[in-house]
Amino acid sequence: MMNKKRMILCGLLSVLVVSIGMLGLAATPAASDDSVITAEDSAVTISVLDNDIGLGDTPITVTIITGPSAGTAQVN
Repeated sequence: MMNKKRMILCGLLSVLVVSIGMLGLAATPAASDDSVITAEDSAVTISVLDNDIGLGDTPITVTIITGPSAGTAQVN
């Protein structure tokens, strides 16, 4: 959705009307939970950003804050 604003600038000899359009972006990023199950001693790959929402064209990144309760996690 685009928000439109209108501005009128007046000078000595002319009037200039400027319309500015601003695209609405998500107010905050939204991270969704991810989970995966694998057999013991078998690695698994999961794309954890596929179901998350960033801020328009701004890239989102992954940081492990708390590791898994069993096994290991690695960010590539």
